[in-house]
This record gives sequence, C-alpha cells and structure tokens, in this order.
Amino acid sequence: MKPLLIVLSMLWSGFCSAQNCWEMAEQETGINRYLLYAVSKVESGHHPLAMAVAKKGLRLSRQPGSFKEAMDWANWFDRQGYVYAVGLTQINWPAHRARLQAKGITLQMLLADRCLQIREHEVGAE
Repeated sequence: MKPLLIVLSMLWSGFCSAQNCWEMAEQETGINRYLLYAVSKVESGHHPLAMAVAKKGLRLSRQPGSFKEAMDWANWFDRQGYVYAVGLTQINWPAHRARLQAKGITLQMLLADRCLQIREHEVGAE
C-alpha cells in the first residue's frame, strides 16, 4: 500500500505543479490558461519534447523520447539550417533564439522546463 501512496503523491504533485504553470502563464501573459492548454493539446499533444520541422517533405517519424534525443535532433536541425519548433506550445526556436537568449533562455532550458514553454508561448504566437 505504501508504494501506491508514494506513486499517487508523485502524480498529484506533478499535476499540481503543472496546474500552477498554466495559472502563472495566464497571470504573466494575460492569455487565458484554458486557451494555452488547448494550444498545447493541438500543437504537441502535451508532449514537452515535441518537435516539428518546417521543411516541405520532411516529417518526423516519431517524437523524441528523451531530453538527450531532443537536443541531438535540435542540433542536427541547426546544422542543416532547418526551421523547427519545440515544446508544448511549439515555439519556433530559430526565429526567436536571439530574443529568448537575450532573456537568458537557452534551448536546453526551454526543453527542460514545461512552465517556461507555456510562459513563452506568446513568443511562439507572434
């Protein structure tokens, strides 16, 4: 019974922290949290490592399964000069790299932090 309680506690804390991300993003950006949630559902299926490439004829056969794999793919996209979007809300990294980096946000930070992905959605929506 104790392992089940631990798992349930972990799941609940993850849900609560994710819920707080939506609320914080709404407060910071002025964009309704339910709209942000819906954007995330459509853009990434709520997959924080989701990636999409804007190149005709190029489609990912699957999404990255780990942070390392996502970074490897992003580095490869960069070397190829591809335009690509990352995260829950599909932020176009090449287009917004300079602006995000000026705020101290790296691609590694963006991929690792779901809340950051949600809060920076307004950048992706421009």
